[in-house]
Amino acid sequence: MDSGEILCSVRIKLQDTILESIITQSSALKMDIKVGDTIIALIKASDVSITSFENGEEKL
Repeated sequence: MDSGEILCSVRIKLQDTILESIITQSSALKMDIKVGDTIIALIKASDVSITSFENGEEKL
């Protein structure tokens, strides 16, 4: 989890897959989430970005 002044990047590991979400710092504080916590993700497909990786490097 990376935190900035306004936004927070939350990465969720699900088996061999990592999902990342950007939430407000306020939301992260309200949920009191910390690295290692068990959380539930709701995925809404109104805005999806897809990136491909090969050998740890992003393919464009």
